[in-house]
Amino acid sequence: MSGKNFEMSPIELPRYKLIIVCICRSPDGNLGKFLDKKDITDLLLRYNLVNTVKSPTRITPNTNSLLYVVIINGKHYKYPATVIEFGLSDHLAQKLSVQNISRTSNNKTVLKRSFGKNSIREFKHLLNKETWQEVLTGTEVNTEFEVFMNIFKHSFDTAFPLEYTYENSPYKNGGVTQEIKTSSKKITFTLP
Repeated sequence: MSGKNFEMSPIELPRYKLIIVCICRSPDGNLGKFLDKKDITDLLLRYNLVNTVKSPTRITPNTNSLLYVVIINGKHYKYPATVIEFGLSDHLAQKLSVQNISRTSNNKTVLKRSFGKNSIREFKHLLNKETWQEVLTGTEVNTEFEVFMNIFKHSFDTAFPLEYTYENSPYKNGGVTQEIKTSSKKITFTLP
């Protein structure tokens, strides 16, 4: 949602039952339209929402202004957002730590094998270093096949070991979940 008075950037993380909305008041916008303190307080209370930004987010030689707010579900709120000075502009960044989030889906631990390039290279190396003498010089097909399978399986298990992983983990792709990808396609946020 964009306009002269404010812009906002919401994101929903259904897996965590979490909605975060960042709102920026345009410096040249109508402050009264952006924030009627009683109305906004009533709205936040009605939906158990909390504004986490408590200190100025834009500092100039003559003013200290709260231009940005980050609103979050009250049950996840424990500490105010931290306002950070990066030295790049007079607009300060906000960092919010969210408490006690539990995922709505139960991730199961499962055993899986990883078939990356290095593992495949290791598998080929292990097979290439075998002489295969017992397989090639044997006289009974079933025995030769069993020896072949034992060598193959040992190399396979060594190169591609079973490892515990979380099924449906939200931390794949560096923490970028499908919900974040979907929200980023829907929302446009422009800085003032």
